[in-house]
Amino acid sequence: MATVSTCYEVDDDDLALVLQPRDDTVREVASDSCTFALDDGPFERYERRVEVESLGGGRHRITETTSFKLAILYFGPLFTGLYKRTLRRRSPGSTAIPWWAPPDRLSVRSTQVLSLLCVLSIVTGYLGSIISQTLTFSADEFQVDASAQGQVLAAVRLGAVLTLGIIALADRKGRRIVLIGGAVAGCIFAAAGALAPGIAVLATTQTLSRACSLSLGVLILIVAAEEMPAGSRAYAVSVTTMTGALGAGVVLFLLPIADTGEAAWRIIYLVPLLALVPILRLGRILPETQRFTARAARDAAEAAAAERGETSPPAAHAAVPPVGVEVGGPDDDDWVLIEEVGAAGGGVQSTSGRFWMLAWSAFLGALLFAPATQFQNEFLRDERGFSAAGITVYTLLTGTPGGIGIVVGGRLADTFGRRRVGALALLGGALFTALRFVVGGPMLWIGGILGSIIGAAAVPTLGVYGPELFPTDKRGSANGGITLFGVAGSVFALLLVGYLADQWDDLGLAIAVTAIGPVLLAILIWVAYPETANLELEEINPEDRDLELADDHPTGEAPPAT
Repeated sequence: MATVSTCYEVDDDDLALVLQPRDDTVREVASDSCTFALDDGPFERYERRVEVESLGGGRHRITETTSFKLAILYFGPLFTGLYKRTLRRRSPGSTAIPWWAPPDRLSVRSTQVLSLLCVLSIVTGYLGSIISQTLTFSADEFQVDASAQGQVLAAVRLGAVLTLGIIALADRKGRRIVLIGGAVAGCIFAAAGALAPGIAVLATTQTLSRACSLSLGVLILIVAAEEMPAGSRAYAVSVTTMTGALGAGVVLFLLPIADTGEAAWRIIYLVPLLALVPILRLGRILPETQRFTARAARDAAEAAAAERGETSPPAAHAAVPPVGVEVGGPDDDDWVLIEEVGAAGGGVQSTSGRFWMLAWSAFLGALLFAPATQFQNEFLRDERGFSAAGITVYTLLTGTPGGIGIVVGGRLADTFGRRRVGALALLGGALFTALRFVVGGPMLWIGGILGSIIGAAAVPTLGVYGPELFPTDKRGSANGGITLFGVAGSVFALLLVGYLADQWDDLGLAIAVTAIGPVLLAILIWVAYPETANLELEEINPEDRDLELADDHPTGEAPPAT
């Protein structure tokens, strides 16, 4: 238990506020006139005690002692100091939420689920980065050129076909079992790459591992969307993205090992085996999402009713008309739904329209992102003369500031809306990213840093749309299809850049040309995307409006404590 004590003076008016239950980072309930306990918030245990000493003249000395234990699993010590500072400095009656916290207060359950997703994100980030960071070294051992490397990276991405089936399985069997099974399988397939006798076998093992990694990445976003409060879904994406980057950073940290010998890169492929035991333990803690459970219960009830001859038409996922178009009476719930979603922003609203919009968005977004990340080490090593250690330093110094963009972008997306933030961040990130591949000297570093910060702000903004825009029973399969289009964009871009680099003898210029993809995507976001910030998933997807969720949704019961 952490303890925070503060002593300050107040007048009569502020004293009344001090002796009221707080409603900021935690919602309190009064145990007695001077003791307050936890009603809702990211704490396993919480208590605030107030001692009042009268000083006369309407002044009072307050001694406030708050004891708490965070519900944040594994990462709790990193946040204890932040919460101590917040609890110590909050003023009487204030409802302010600190900038680093989610805009909506998290419950015990949502806090613990987000913690577990962050652990899985670390594994996902590592698995998804191995081939891109080590290919230039394995290519030396196997004696293949840049064009062949592009073909390998493209072939690995064809594993997205498997991803479609894996993620669709989560719509039938549940999110939890597919998450844990995919993580275990991904680690085993990755480790098998350490034994590869040639580039073809390495590509095969990485195809299987990458399919699992992609599935994990999508399912983590789905679980986050289904478990987080409406006003903090983008925040959850930003947090899981940052921990995923931490996993990728571990690969960078280990990358100098590849310089110690021709085959030393293989050691990096064995590291995922260390994650198997933690993953299996995590699998015993992670609960199934409430929305999947509620949907399964509803489907079972409908099947039973159908057997008795009792059927009712499903809710329609109709296009949202312009704001103010009345499709029912003023007391009709459907009219209220249309008004709220329409007011949130126009855009494509039918299920099929949303799918194709996001699918082509994934294709366009991958045109620059895929070659910029996959060929970066080759570019730095062959065209800028960087060593393995130099690549690590460059990637860390230019990529780490992206965490700023991720945090800021997630909060802006939840508080000010997705569309403007996403479009502007994507446009700025694409331009600066392309710049660093065509210039040298200081601009190589400046472009890398600015592209990382600005572009990263688009990640939580756009990453949350896939889970948000589809009903529970189609959320996995739809996002699997979107992922497939993103991989198709990656394959196309990698093959194109590999070909152009050989023709022009300029890898940097070949990469910069692909910036046209995210520029077009920014325009698409601005003119066609709906605004979904602060809307419950059931408001966005009428098919799910009758799901019976817990009364304190999205909190429910907490997972078992570790």
